[in-house]
Amino acid sequence: MVYLLVLLTSALLIRATHRARQPNLAAFIVACWLATFVALRGPDISNDFIEYQEWYRIGTQSEGVLERPPLLESLFFAGMTLSSEAGLPFRIFLWVVALGAISLKLYSIRRIAVTRTGLWAGTACYLFSGFLLHEFTQLRAGLAIACFMLSLVFLSERRVWAYLAAIFVAALIHSAALLGLAALPLSRLRRGWLDVALLGMLALAALGRARGVFSLERMAELFGSLDARLALYMQFASSGVSEPVEPFSVRTVLVLLLILMSYAALVRQDRLSAPALVSADRTGPSSVALLTLLRLIVLGQLALFLFADVREVAVRVMEFWMACLPLYAVHLAQTRGMRLPSLILWLWLAATFGNYVFRTPTLVGPYSIGL
Repeated sequence: MVYLLVLLTSALLIRATHRARQPNLAAFIVACWLATFVALRGPDISNDFIEYQEWYRIGTQSEGVLERPPLLESLFFAGMTLSSEAGLPFRIFLWVVALGAISLKLYSIRRIAVTRTGLWAGTACYLFSGFLLHEFTQLRAGLAIACFMLSLVFLSERRVWAYLAAIFVAALIHSAALLGLAALPLSRLRRGWLDVALLGMLALAALGRARGVFSLERMAELFGSLDARLALYMQFASSGVSEPVEPFSVRTVLVLLLILMSYAALVRQDRLSAPALVSADRTGPSSVALLTLLRLIVLGQLALFLFADVREVAVRVMEFWMACLPLYAVHLAQTRGMRLPSLILWLWLAATFGNYVFRTPTLVGPYSIGL
């Protein structure tokens, strides 16, 4: 159970950084600590590890390397090529990528947290919800999600060009980061009808999934021609190589409760039409930032219901949109009248952590060090 030890030790270390004289330096040291565990992991932790290691050895322009859209994801593979040609060991490259991802995520949480409670809530959500495990199992996605989290911070501060730049950088790492562009219109539309429409679509998607309306054949026709990887994922699903996602698990029910209770609290406090994205001096919670993150969570849950038959697509889309959960945890902790949503979020966190540590096969096995 080395993962459990890593997570618990990291939680204690990050808790200590909140009281340090130089908290940013202390947080960076914690990020180095976590990145070291990532870089030293054995090849059996995830399927992607062996592929990236082989691509690093043979070069990213060789045959057999992941087919990808033009320009998109070019930054990551260019960095991999430069590192490989410079003769740096693959473990060093792995450590640098993990350090960048972890540092950006911790920085994003610290940037929006204006209270110790908010800081601790966001950090705990990052550590125990599975987002830290991206660095252990998903090399590019973890770094792209970190850039997406930073873009949401920029958006909450009304720095739209910085937000777009962060999304662009994220797309140069992983093409799925383009999903983050949905945050901009969601932050600008402040009418209640949008939230009613989102909740209506979520209810219809849940009903359709329960009644088996969505078919794998229809999704294959719709998405199979868009991208070679999507076609491959459809093939995995149709052949039984990958199992479908359970759309009505305990964690899903808790997320649905979180959404409903959050909206109920916002309606009760008349926060659905807040005039500003964030207070001028950053000393108070942002109602619109809170609402924007909540809308992204709704989209993530909607994607899970729509694409549950194709695990790779459902998980990837859901992960990007719901990567805002640590930031959402910060806002919940700093906003009055959100105790019930906060409690539900902590219940979801406990269920997710228990699933990752005690049920997911790759995390039950022993952590092996590979050099």
